[in-house]
Amino acid sequence: TDPVGPTSAAGPTGAALAATAMSALNATGQTIAVVLVGTPVPLLNNQNLDGFTVNSDNTIFTVSATGHYLISCRIDLWRCS
Repeated sequence: TDPVGPTSAAGPTGAALAATAMSALNATGQTIAVVLVGTPVPLLNNQNLDGFTVNSDNTIFTVSATGHYLISCRIDLWRCS
């Protein structure tokens, strides 16, 4: 292995990250009929919206500011028929 080279000067500071977060889940245990073209799943429990808005069906969430967002989703399938 070759030796490590010298450390270079630090680069410019990057843009600040937004301190905005949102979370919501569906913990009802209800059966949701799934169709091939897409199925809206209401996320009506434990909503922490922090400036985001949600429609009356709890299926469409709107971001309050333009930017880059990390979106993650977890689906637990415990009974399929």
